[in-house]
Amino acid sequence: MTTKEYESYYVPQSHWPIVGAIALFLIAIGAANYVTDIKNQTNGFGGYILIAGIALVIFMVLWWFSNVINESMVWKV
Repeated sequence: MTTKEYESYYVPQSHWPIVGAIALFLIAIGAANYVTDIKNQTNGFGGYILIAGIALVIFMVLWWFSNVINESMVWKV
């Protein structure tokens, strides 16, 4: 009886989920502060924090997908 050996592929750990969690935290804090700034008619930093969080999410998604694409290209036979 012959046994067939399969190559296994283990995906390396990524730091992108942590970056995504930080970005979502910034979005939540920024949105809350922005709404408070609008309600109180003050000029605060809520809008800037919100924009920074959204930009970080976009950056994270683009780079994470590029990492996934590069990993699939390396393992192509």
